[in-house]
Amino acid sequence: MVPEALAEFHRVLAPGSRLLLAFQVGAVPLPLEQPQPLDHHPVSLDFRHLQPDHIADVLGQAGVAVEARPVREPGPGEPGPQAHVLAVELKATEGP
Repeated sequence: MVPEALAEFHRVLAPGSRLLLAFQVGAVPLPLEQPQPLDHHPVSLDFRHLQPDHIADVLGQAGVAVEARPVREPGPGEPGPQAHVLAVELKATEGP
């Protein structure tokens, strides 16, 4: 699912566009044990913790160049490290 979603960024971004992704770092999906209310409707959520290097590789395969991928340690009350991936769309503009 992640490769398809990142390939969609490549499809819709204009050349030279910037992309900033933020996500929690980890390797294992963390399902919530109880459905959580959202506007008074129960919903089930799964959190996907990802690896910055993997996301950068998948973006590169889709034609999006990664410029930076910093990771910061968790703040108080956060479950784990946070990553940010900054990328730029490289697809060539179509000429006349």
